[in-house]
Amino acid sequence: MQGGYDDNLNVITSTELYDPSTDSFSSTSKMAPARYGHTATLLKNGKVLITGGSDANDNVLSSSEIYDPATGIFTHIGNMTTTRYGHTATLLSNDKVLIAGGWDGKEEDSLSGAELYDPATGTFKAIDDMTIPREYHTATLLPNGKVLILGGFNNGSDAFSSAELFNFSTGTFTAINSMVSISISPESATVATGGSQTFSATVTGSTNNKVTWSIKEGASGGTINSGGVYTAPSKPGTYHIVATSQADPNKSATATIQVVVIFTDMLTSRQNHTATLLPDGKVLIAGGAGRDLSSAEIFDPATGIFTATGSMLEARDRHTATLLTNGKVLIVGGYNHNAGWELSSAEIYDPATGTFTRTATTEETEIYNPTMDFSINNGNPNVVWSYGWMPNDFSTFNLYTGSHMNASSPQWYRAPASWDYTPTIWRNDSDSLRNGVAVGQLSLAHTSRQYYVGQHHLTANILLMAGFLVAIVGT
Repeated sequence: MQGGYDDNLNVITSTELYDPSTDSFSSTSKMAPARYGHTATLLKNGKVLITGGSDANDNVLSSSEIYDPATGIFTHIGNMTTTRYGHTATLLSNDKVLIAGGWDGKEEDSLSGAELYDPATGTFKAIDDMTIPREYHTATLLPNGKVLILGGFNNGSDAFSSAELFNFSTGTFTAINSMVSISISPESATVATGGSQTFSATVTGSTNNKVTWSIKEGASGGTINSGGVYTAPSKPGTYHIVATSQADPNKSATATIQVVVIFTDMLTSRQNHTATLLPDGKVLIAGGAGRDLSSAEIFDPATGIFTATGSMLEARDRHTATLLTNGKVLIVGGYNHNAGWELSSAEIYDPATGTFTRTATTEETEIYNPTMDFSINNGNPNVVWSYGWMPNDFSTFNLYTGSHMNASSPQWYRAPASWDYTPTIWRNDSDSLRNGVAVGQLSLAHTSRQYYVGQHHLTANILLMAGFLVAIVGT
């Protein structure tokens, strides 16, 4: 008998020999370190192998020693491949010693690892792991040379009923089928992103009906607590939860979960608003009616959720919202019911800051010019018009004799509220119109517009209304 605790729970180094012929104990030499939770295995040569355990300071040990009853001396022979406490050490038919399981004093779980001690070389060598982690189990050599591993527990869990066999010829462990079975309810479920679902597990064939819950995909598949309450991740997909029997960790059941995006409603009811796809795949919803709205919100198709963003500077509906090449959004024009008039103002939404800012002062109208077509509804259209502006001098007006005119590539222009010019416009007949309108279509316009334009002395105002760049001309 070696080591252990005394009556005062002190770890001891003393050793005693028991003589069955006299039914008595006698003292012998002491072990090198005091230890408890170790093993003592009688070898074929009559010596005793001592392995592992914990010392007086609760440090788990990897050291081992041999006791020689002929001399009464303990001799250190080297270390196991890892520290172990609460493990087993079983002499095999080939004279080697199987050391299995236990706890290393560092990891949360018990050990599933195993190793062999070879008395011929005095060395330890790691072999395949047991099927599950165990400590304080039993390991019994069977007549066929295999070792039966029974019970034990995983650090912090209830006791096992499971069993496995070690085959010394192959160096492998194989689980023995037990009567334990397990099922999960429900077997499948559909859960919204961020939503939750409660699962239950039923264990039969054991008085221990406890299970350990886990997610096959790990943290990316969400979370599940010890009560079986599953919380879905923000990413949709197919995930699997697993209930593992604590009585027999070789037995488990799996349920399948479909995590889906369930779209919510907008934060505010609105009509005649705009919805603009942003570069990051989200959608900007701005303004609208129902009541005049300046509010805006962002829809994320990945989660199906609407969240508020900054408000526009003016309430507006029937406006336009155009995604610019820099990722910002141009909000233009529209109508304000509260004020009772059309709007010529414009503002820019910046997704990076979630804010709207004005694009021009009250003295100017901000005009964004994509490629435009200009035409008139005369059978032989001749229109005096070319797009451009020079301060107080629209001498860029020239006679064009085609059916339409394409403006230059998209640019920004700033124009004053009005200007005067006396162009000359020809038609094939002698009729002339007292006034007229020339319209250029913006990229978000719904239709193009055509008007008669006659030879006349005209005064023009440039406006931006309802998605159209409009030059209104009249006497």
